[in-house]
Amino acid sequence: MKLDQNDIRVISRYLRLSLNNLKELREVMIEIENNGEVDHDGQPVMNSEEINKDISNIEGLLDMLSEAEGA
Repeated sequence: MKLDQNDIRVISRYLRLSLNNLKELREVMIEIENNGEVDHDGQPVMNSEEINKDISNIEGLLDMLSEAEGA
């Protein structure tokens, strides 16, 4: 399946929305980690490092899509 320019724009839009949501989530999770909140197992609710990796991956995908859109 080959993506046309419209497909790339739509995918980019959803990835940007996801990226924005992840960045907001990261800020909240950092606050939770700083306050020492834990789940029922005594583990941190979520690791912001995992979110950072996801953010980095999405940014890489957006860069690739941007290059494909310009091609």
